[in-house]
Amino acid sequence: MKKLAFFGQRIFVFTGFIFLLILACNVPGIGGAVSRLDNAEQTAQALETSIEQTQAAMLNSPIVQTVQIGTSTPQPVTPPSPEETTNFPDTTATPTIEHKIVPGEPGKVKAEIKDANTAPSGSSKHAMEGDIYQQNLFERPFDADMLYRPDLDIQKAELAEDDNFFYVTIYLADVYPDSKTLQANYGIELDTDFDGRGDYLILITPPFEAQWTTSNASAFGDSNNDVGRKQALIMDIPSSGDGYDVVIFTIQNNRDPDLVWGRKAPDKPSVVQVAFKKSMLDHPSSFLFGVWADDGPKDVRMFDYNDNFSEADAGSPLEKNPNYPLKELFAVDNTCRMSFGRALLVTDPGICGEQKPLIPTLRVPTAQVTLPSGFPGSGN
Repeated sequence: MKKLAFFGQRIFVFTGFIFLLILACNVPGIGGAVSRLDNAEQTAQALETSIEQTQAAMLNSPIVQTVQIGTSTPQPVTPPSPEETTNFPDTTATPTIEHKIVPGEPGKVKAEIKDANTAPSGSSKHAMEGDIYQQNLFERPFDADMLYRPDLDIQKAELAEDDNFFYVTIYLADVYPDSKTLQANYGIELDTDFDGRGDYLILITPPFEAQWTTSNASAFGDSNNDVGRKQALIMDIPSSGDGYDVVIFTIQNNRDPDLVWGRKAPDKPSVVQVAFKKSMLDHPSSFLFGVWADDGPKDVRMFDYNDNFSEADAGSPLEKNPNYPLKELFAVDNTCRMSFGRALLVTDPGICGEQKPLIPTLRVPTAQVTLPSGFPGSGN
């Protein structure tokens, strides 16, 4: 249609030119008319040239779209003004968590565990008792150079409850000497079916705050009942398994934001407290529990630890043990297990009381277990 319009313009200019020529022939002063005619012709030619240039420029302009049959005509998009621009949320920001229920103060102690105290011999780089490797009992509050770590030396643990939460208070010998803080992971292992295999592991990690928080708390489960590998609690190496392989709670991964909490006990720098909802365990009437201090493997997939290293490779904190000193397994302390909700039975696995090695201490061959990487609760 635009080409037809331009063609019509050209016809109009030519007709006007003929009219001027005829008029000039019939008017006196033909010489002046012819001169004016020459000027008119030049003007017409200039006008025609201008029209042709304008036509070419318009046809070549990127704004003009050529219409093709059977296709839609693209429409130019006008950018939004700054006021109309959508502000998308920052997906990297930590989501705001609204807590419905917060733990209170632990009440009456319902169960208590006492652990070996290595503080008197720690400066001499050895433990006096409490490490029974064959039964998954560790008294290893030392670093790789056998330097004593009081923030790893569990003294005792207490369990209390209220309507919503269980509370576990863990007492350490002291804080880490250099930082004057607690620097390990601390946790509770729960055996809800009394078979010796841990069913839940609850951890809190540094830094610790003086008020209850969920930011450094986590909980794990075992989907295939292989914590402890072939024989629960007993060292059986080589063997394979994936330990605690289910993430129940972290600050980034939770269905109930109030499930697990941790804090440093008020006015007690060497005491940590953990609170976890009873609903996580489906409100059990009884269970076995023990506590951990771990600044060594810190890998929930490796439970039980004595199924991952031979006794010779792990070493020993006991001076008279042929595997002394500590080697691959260090900076770990745990306790025996105590019952909550019913009387402790002599047949309960891993229970507190007089502990004797099931078999003599022996040097055994090295064994390696390959573990997957990237799992929460693993690594340093």
